[in-house]
Amino acid sequence: MEDRSNLFRMSALMGLIFGAFWCLKYICVMLAFNMPLLILLYLPLTCFVPFMAHILTRRYRNSLPEQDRFSFMHGWQFSTLLYLFAAILVSIPHYFFYADILPTHLPNLKAQLQESSAMMTQIFGTENWQEALEQGLSVRPAARVLNDISTNFFWGALFSIPVGLILRRRASSDNTQEQ
Repeated sequence: MEDRSNLFRMSALMGLIFGAFWCLKYICVMLAFNMPLLILLYLPLTCFVPFMAHILTRRYRNSLPEQDRFSFMHGWQFSTLLYLFAAILVSIPHYFFYADILPTHLPNLKAQLQESSAMMTQIFGTENWQEALEQGLSVRPAARVLNDISTNFFWGALFSIPVGLILRRRASSDNTQEQ
């Protein structure tokens, strides 16, 4: 029988570690306006996220008694909660970025887009892309943050599927009965 009494507590604790990693990663994005090479650090850190979820889920599984079962569903739930807690924690720098940093750099971004407007008009055929850009920029920071949380949770739930499949284990009593 699986013991899930630690599931929520440990996922919150390790989600704090995971979220701190995401915050560090997101700081690279926030500072990339001044130091563009930080994007080169952000990309490998982003690729490492599923591996870190695997490592943290394995650490949780190994903290459970060896004779206990660790099913796919148990691993998937833990890993999904891990992503949820990390997404909630990283929402703080996301909000700061959308509310303070992005508006200060918006005039420069718009100027760069105006320079490329001929190419954009040629690609899309009309100037509807400017209207779409204005609509996208008019979204409130809180709405963007909620969208980021739900997106991170969705992708986390998907990335948790292979983690749960890889890390599942049978109880030691199940293994001895088969032999």
